Amino acid sequence: MEDFITYHENYSLYQKVIIHESSAIYQCNKRIIQASLVPTDHELDFYHWILKHVRACEESQCYQLGQTIQDSILHMLTSQPQISSCSLLVCMIDLVKNNNQLDKNTLHQFITLTCHLWQHKNIYVCRKSIELCKRILPLLPDAAVILPQVVQYIEICQTVLTRRDIIRMQSPEYTEFFYNSPDCFTFDRECIKLMIQIMLSLFLYHPQHESILLAAMKDVHGLDPLELKTMLFDICCANDDDTIQLLNAILTLFQRPSSTIIDFLHSIDITPHTLFLFFLSRCGDTHDIIIDLLLEDDSDFLSYLYRYIKYANQGHLHPLLKQEQFLTILANTVLVLEGGGLPYNTKPLVKQLVQLEETLYSLQ
Repeated sequence: MEDFITYHENYSLYQKVIIHESSAIYQCNKRIIQASLVPTDHELDFYHWILKHVRACEESQCYQLGQTIQDSILHMLTSQPQISSCSLLVCMIDLVKNNNQLDKNTLHQFITLTCHLWQHKNIYVCRKSIELCKRILPLLPDAAVILPQVVQYIEICQTVLTRRDIIRMQSPEYTEFFYNSPDCFTFDRECIKLMIQIMLSLFLYHPQHESILLAAMKDVHGLDPLELKTMLFDICCANDDDTIQLLNAILTLFQRPSSTIIDFLHSIDITPHTLFLFFLSRCGDTHDIIIDLLLEDDSDFLSYLYRYIKYANQGHLHPLLKQEQFLTILANTVLVLEGGGLPYNTKPLVKQLVQLEETLYSLQ
């Protein structure tokens, strides 16, 4: 009952904050100061609501409130650096989301404090600690601080995960499946997805470490390429954003000068073409999914598709020629885009699509 009352009081104050009631801002500041050293999970959940609101609010008083919460959390981490609260990890993620100007020392502190939590027994602490590090990686000038933990995580997963575990993890019927043993640590499909995203971030933003990562991935070579792509999509593509992120990451890697990671990806038949074709096949080999994603307001798919088609127009088209449905999908996409109705100028994209269509027809 007490928890319910506390939640209700916090939510009532939060509602007053989002309508910018001046007395509510004062109350919040007073509470933050009082709870600065040992905030309860209830307080931290309240901080999360405020920090989430700050991301979408342009009012200076809300920005200042967010800064007060940030100062309080940073002070607490310095004074009492032991972390085991999922609510605190969520607030730390908020700070990274809200402020890309966190200094290098603070980012390093966040990673140092949370890397060991990847092996926590609480699955929610595991997830949030890995997510926090994933969000920090692109902001770091160097990733040496996190590399040993990533390598260790990969090696343990390859040791303890059986083929049966992987199959179970891929199944939609086992969304809450997680692995836990006295000799190991807790992880589930979400943890594995986040770790794969961390590895992609390392390849993208810290390529100087790619040889160390590839050496740790020794068992991946034993998987059938189709099996591997299926596993990647089942684990990493639970929603549109994750799918686009994966497609974007592979495309970006291939748009760079040749490197060891590109040779490795070729060896397991993962390229921008094979991945895009597999994505289409998983969506029924029609143009419908392309149009649906292009219509989404907050989707990065438009940017990805333009970059991908432009990349395709530069050559390496053999995988596309082998896919009979692709030309039909391409033609139908062009027809829809030329018909109008999308809330932006589609001419640059249509131009690239038509060019690719003509090139593929000429090569048949």
